Amino acid sequence: MRSTTLLAHLWRVSILAVALLALPQLASAQLPLETKSLKIQAQTGTNAVTLTTPNAVTPYTLTLPGVVGTRGSFLYANTTDGGLTWTNTPTATATTIFWDNTAGEIKWVDPNDANNPNWSRTGNAVGGILGTTAAGQGIDFVTAGATNIRMSITATGNINIATDAANGGDVTIGNDNAVNVNGTTIGITGATTVTGATTVVGVTNINATGGANTTVGTSASGTVTVQGATLTTSGALGHTGTSSFTGAVTLAGAASPLVANTGAGAIGDVLVSAGGTVTPSWQSLNDAIGIRKAGKQSVTGATSATVTGVTGLLAGDAIIVTIEGATGVSASVFARDIALGTFTVRFSGEYTGDLNFMVIKTL
Repeated sequence: MRSTTLLAHLWRVSILAVALLALPQLASAQLPLETKSLKIQAQTGTNAVTLTTPNAVTPYTLTLPGVVGTRGSFLYANTTDGGLTWTNTPTATATTIFWDNTAGEIKWVDPNDANNPNWSRTGNAVGGILGTTAAGQGIDFVTAGATNIRMSITATGNINIATDAANGGDVTIGNDNAVNVNGTTIGITGATTVTGATTVVGVTNINATGGANTTVGTSASGTVTVQGATLTTSGALGHTGTSSFTGAVTLAGAASPLVANTGAGAIGDVLVSAGGTVTPSWQSLNDAIGIRKAGKQSVTGATSATVTGVTGLLAGDAIIVTIEGATGVSASVFARDIALGTFTVRFSGEYTGDLNFMVIKTL
């Protein structure tokens, strides 16, 4: 019985020896080893890493680099045939990676590098572009949540600040400092209050469409000052209240009449104040200084002469006459016809010469 058991053990040892001798040839015959999954298990325990092929896959080969990567390195494909290489993490803080399509490789870039396509949250030492590059795309700035849009720059370049009534708040520009807007147009829609000194340089259009009233200086104690510039209006300029101008007021252009009391007056008229709160009016120079009519009338061999066309002649009007001609002849007013607007001058003798006259309005 014991001899049988011993023979059985010897048989097993013989088979194992033959297998061990043949193992190198068996392994060599099976390489490359092909399997649907590869399981790498720890020497102890059940921890394992398994690589499994998908159900359908195009055959490919990955070629490992010839050296071990340094700490922090990772593999990436640097060729189209599956070649792998290591890339190292640089020591600079906040350095980022990007794919250089022209060079065909991954690069590490520093925020201060001019070639860095990314913006650093801690600031960049070089300039660049911040925003969108695709056509039709704007950019929104939010706070306290993605839906709280505080400012938007549209694809066409319009800037909207706090336009959402539910989420938007007050917009303060240049607190305690001057705000200069140069060479542009500012369109303000709705009620707007401007407190403090405000300087606007360049072309400034207020209510350019003319669709609503524009009020400047509604407070009785406020002052609106326009200095060192030309005030130009298109159409009628309506004003209520008192206006004060310091400096010259120039009416330029071929057709710039000064209109008072709905009229521009006739040639030679002057603007005469009516006093108090009455609107000034245009009057002829003679009317403004109280002269109804003045002039010269030629006389030949006559003892009297009648002056006609004295509009508005009154009985109390003063009439002054002088003559230019023969000496020893005098002239005096003989009669006046208020209805006809005439008066007659009598000479002390036959007279030939010029009769000068002036009719002054009665007070």
